[in-house]
Amino acid sequence: MTRMPKAIFTQYIRLVLLVVAMVVTITLIPMAQVSAASPAPTATPKPKFDWDRYKPNTIATLIKKLEPTVLSDPGLWLTKGEVAARIVVSYTGKLRNLSTGNKNLISWVKGSLTPKTRFFDAFTQEMLVVENGVEYWLPVQKQLISHFKKEVKPGSEVMIFISYFGANHSPTDHHVDWLFTINEFWTKQ
Repeated sequence: MTRMPKAIFTQYIRLVLLVVAMVVTITLIPMAQVSAASPAPTATPKPKFDWDRYKPNTIATLIKKLEPTVLSDPGLWLTKGEVAARIVVSYTGKLRNLSTGNKNLISWVKGSLTPKTRFFDAFTQEMLVVENGVEYWLPVQKQLISHFKKEVKPGSEVMIFISYFGANHSPTDHHVDWLFTINEFWTKQ
């Protein structure tokens, strides 16, 4: 993880979005291959999601790995590549609006993207999760919130799929806001 100037970060995000668009285009079934007897286009199966890119880990381990770099110099830090992990946490059922730190990080990342993306619009609230007795407030995609409420009882263990986008190390109080987002979850069956 290194510190990137905004112009380089913008070019990096453009490249990432281009690669994502290419992968999505390649994996989608072209409409020409759908026969006349097939269901309507809205029933076309979605491409399989690559769950294997989310490696088992803990939030504490990720922070411990990233912390030396982030603490070396105050400011905004963005990840060079994707950091995706599957984490087992205790669901508390508690939500709050985005913290100022995460709101600022999301706003900065979102504002740096060209073309503009609506991905980060899905994060308006944070969910409190507990891992090994430590509490973490993580931004959660709003479409997941109702599913959490229906499928998971507070105090239950759940596997969350998170992505790390960066951190903001405050130069004044040396507090670090870590931007880990909850993108999906699995309950124990």
